[in-house]
Amino acid sequence: MIKELLHRLYDVPGPTGGEEAVRQQLTDLLGPSVDELSIDSLGNLYAVVRPKETSHGVILLTAPMDEPALVVIDDRERPFLRVETSGRLAASAWIGRTVLCSRTGARGIVGVEGEVKPGEVTAHHLFIDLITDREQPELGDFFTTVSPLVWHDKRYVSGPALTSRVPCAILSDILLRSATSYTIVGVFAAQSELGARGARVAGHAVKADLALTIQTTQALDTPKAERGTVKLGGGTAVKEADRDMVVAPRIRKALTDTARAASIAYQTEINLTSHSDTGALFLSRDGMPAGGVSVPVRYPDALSPLMDWNDVRATRDLLLSLLHQPEFIKTL
Repeated sequence: MIKELLHRLYDVPGPTGGEEAVRQQLTDLLGPSVDELSIDSLGNLYAVVRPKETSHGVILLTAPMDEPALVVIDDRERPFLRVETSGRLAASAWIGRTVLCSRTGARGIVGVEGEVKPGEVTAHHLFIDLITDREQPELGDFFTTVSPLVWHDKRYVSGPALTSRVPCAILSDILLRSATSYTIVGVFAAQSELGARGARVAGHAVKADLALTIQTTQALDTPKAERGTVKLGGGTAVKEADRDMVVAPRIRKALTDTARAASIAYQTEINLTSHSDTGALFLSRDGMPAGGVSVPVRYPDALSPLMDWNDVRATRDLLLSLLHQPEFIKTL
């Protein structure tokens, strides 16, 4: 089911700060099956699934809903639009990409001023060369990358929107399956690209006994990669520490014990240079018990981030196995 959900979500634009289309698609997918849907003022989508009998606790699951974007800030040189970046992608990573206006469907190609050296490119040097007969984009419109979802030998998948769409597909799949003995609050977080803003708001909105994030993490198994052990095909990555937090040993143990008992491949994620939604949840209210699982991805900031579908399934399976343990939360 995850693969079908991914295909239904992948081509829907979800620029950070302009997630309306992907949020509506998720609403259409989940609405008939969940017990409650709501949207907060930031744009987070909340989907609640309650148990058929007494709830053993509230578990908050989050996934990022948005993707990097360009926003139009000057249209006086049409057909060339001046833009600013929104999200984690460096300005140089946008050069040459075909992009789509999320509001009008207009397309263009990202160019760069000719005299700028590659290592000196900033958003100030970028422009979108419009190639469209559609309604003209306006100031404030968002553009996201246009690139197909590509499958490689049925096991590997690549595409620029994977880092948000795969977590959303995993969370959707979990919510659409039969209820557990917990109240599950799924949050599709807005503006994650701008620093965990959606997760931070959700952490204050939901009083949960445990929060678990579903994200992606960079695989460090390529030549001369940064130090680390996360690899493609090594299973779901269970978060131990990042720049914002150290996950409590009891939460890591609950996840790793579950993985071993269910023969689910897993590895340990330690990334002390990266921020995360997990840290934002951990610091909400008076402190929320929080952990996370991530899908390893190679080239996360390139045109074709690459994932191993076995890692995607392992991430989903670990969370489902944990949620079907009726009283595990009492051990935390």
